[in-house]
Amino acid sequence: MDAARKHLLFSGYSDAYALPRIIRCGTNLYLAQFAFMKLLPAKYIIEKAVTRGTLTHGMKVLETSSGTFALGLAVICRERGFQLEIFTDPV
Repeated sequence: MDAARKHLLFSGYSDAYALPRIIRCGTNLYLAQFAFMKLLPAKYIIEKAVTRGTLTHGMKVLETSSGTFALGLAVICRERGFQLEIFTDPV
């Protein structure tokens, strides 16, 4: 975690890494660097399902993924206490 974030309070690992690091590349050019690119969509989807009541304690999350979305889901499900099963296509 970079020095600019050390003073912030986060409720979990996902909050600490969900926001991008902003890097100035030029006068009018900035770069947003994400530690985990798909963490925000995974967090949104799981929190929305919990809020709607379609995902409740004790349920298992099933997803087909072969990349960083699976990593994002793993982080969020671990924090929220949900089991996660990832299915991938054979290579």
